[in-house]
Amino acid sequence: MPGNIVRDTIFSGGGVDPSQPLVMDPGVPIETNKVKAPNDNGVALVDNADNGWEILDGGHLRSADKFIAIGKDSPGCPVNIKMLSSSDAYLFLLENFDEEFPIFILKTVSQRIVQEMYDSAEGLNIKFDPDGDSYFKGGKVGFGTNSPSANADITLEGGVINLKETTTPTNDIGYGKVYTKADNNLYFQDGAGNERQISFV
Repeated sequence: MPGNIVRDTIFSGGGVDPSQPLVMDPGVPIETNKVKAPNDNGVALVDNADNGWEILDGGHLRSADKFIAIGKDSPGCPVNIKMLSSSDAYLFLLENFDEEFPIFILKTVSQRIVQEMYDSAEGLNIKFDPDGDSYFKGGKVGFGTNSPSANADITLEGGVINLKETTTPTNDIGYGKVYTKADNNLYFQDGAGNERQISFV
C-alpha cells in the first residue's frame, strides 16, 4: 500500500531485525516530524515546517537553500565549520583512490588555516600558510599568465619586480641574492656571502 513502511522480519519480542531492509513507498509521502519519503524516489530528513535535506535516488544529497553547520548551531554561509578546539586538527582530507596517500588537506595550525597539496611521488608539493612558510614545487610559476616560460622558474607577465630596500642579508651557500639598499644601488650577493654592486653602463 502506498505510504507504508515495511520491515521483512520482526523479532518475537517486538523488535525490528536491523539486518532486514526498510522500504518506504514513495508513491504517497510518509511524513513525521523527522522523516518523509518524497515522490522522487528518495528520503528526506525534515522538521515540522518541512525544512530539510533530501537523500535522492542514487545517494545524492540535495537542499535548495539550506546551509551546513559543523561544530555550531547557526551556519552563516552554505558550509560553516567551527574549530572544535584550539588544538591543531584536519578540517578536510582528500585521499587518492587507493587511500595510499593524501592529495589535499585543509588543517588548522595555531588557530589559522593551512592548505597542503601532495604528489604521490614527491610528497608535499604546495603549501599555503598565512603565518608561516609557503612554497610551490610543482613546476613553473606564472604571474599574470597561464603559460609560464619553460626556460625559467618564474614568469612575470607584467614585467616588473618591486624590491623593498633592505640591508646586506645572511648568505645561503649555493644561492645568490639580488637586492637594493637605502643608497639606491642594486646589489648581488653570491653563495659565499661576497657582495657586489651591480653597475649599469
